[in-house]
Amino acid sequence: MKFSSFHLVMLCVEGLLGCSLGFHLNFYDKSTIYASERHLPNFKCTNERNWYRAGQRSGPDRFLSMQASDRTGLDTNHAKKSEAFQAARADHLAPCIILVRPFLDQNVGSTARSMLNFGLSHLRLVSPVCDHLSDDAFARAAGARDVLQNARVFSTVEEAVEDLQCVFATTARLRDMQHKVLSAENAAKESIQIASQSSQKTGFLFGPESSGLSNADLSLVDCVVQIPTNPFFSSLNLAQAVNLISYEHQRARDSYRRTMNEHESSFTDFEKPSGPKDSLADKKQMLEFFKRLEDAMNDSEFVVDASKREIVYQNIRNVFLRSQMTVREVGTLQGVVTALTGGKRRRRAES
Repeated sequence: MKFSSFHLVMLCVEGLLGCSLGFHLNFYDKSTIYASERHLPNFKCTNERNWYRAGQRSGPDRFLSMQASDRTGLDTNHAKKSEAFQAARADHLAPCIILVRPFLDQNVGSTARSMLNFGLSHLRLVSPVCDHLSDDAFARAAGARDVLQNARVFSTVEEAVEDLQCVFATTARLRDMQHKVLSAENAAKESIQIASQSSQKTGFLFGPESSGLSNADLSLVDCVVQIPTNPFFSSLNLAQAVNLISYEHQRARDSYRRTMNEHESSFTDFEKPSGPKDSLADKKQMLEFFKRLEDAMNDSEFVVDASKREIVYQNIRNVFLRSQMTVREVGTLQGVVTALTGGKRRRRAES
């Protein structure tokens, strides 16, 4: 019988542990490994592209069989997980999860698992420096492969959020910019309030593993979500941060639906809808307004010192972003910019 390096290693394990633990390894049945039921029920080993996990088997000896499963995440429960993905996809209250410049396949895979655990399915990646469809990503997704396969990839944050009405950014640092700061619980509730009105969309922004979000990444953010952590060790793993936000959003969605189903006359956690409201402007509309306003300020030399221009303009953006402006309000301000820059006067003169 020809042994591979894997087989030799496992024989060593049997030699060391077999007598005392009742380990028995058999390589004639597609590398199936057997262990006594009372020993190591969670034992797992790897062989190149295969990984092994415990499964119950009946018989007189009552043993557990460790059978190979495709490391890329294929399993017999994939149909059920696809159903979970489709249900999450149909939930109009669920936000997008946006990962900015992620660089570890495993973290993206773990993020997908956390998302589907809590009923989220819309994953967006901005300039990823990893392969979200790699074997490692699928393995960490643990069956949430549909989330990875349907993820959308964008070149910039602006492109990734342009169709969203509200964007929340997660950070451990409050920085100098004057964003509205919310807890994860309150951010989830506000997200649902917005999404429940005319099917508007929201998103949660997460920065790269090594550095977090930059100031430029926050240029179109409405609110900052701060997760309380140890001030001397505040950096969370990317998938852990997504897990916390996803959990809070699941709780908030459940609470919202219970409240709506019970037809309560007074709402404690959520405001009662009061008729149709104007739709909030999406980030594409806001960005078009910001660019026109900033061009007009450049023409008028509003900020002479070029080194301060970016900070001043970002502070002005924050004033409007905190207001969560409607489509009608943005249109009005576009008209104000046109009037102040002489656009209407020029058109009248031309006519």
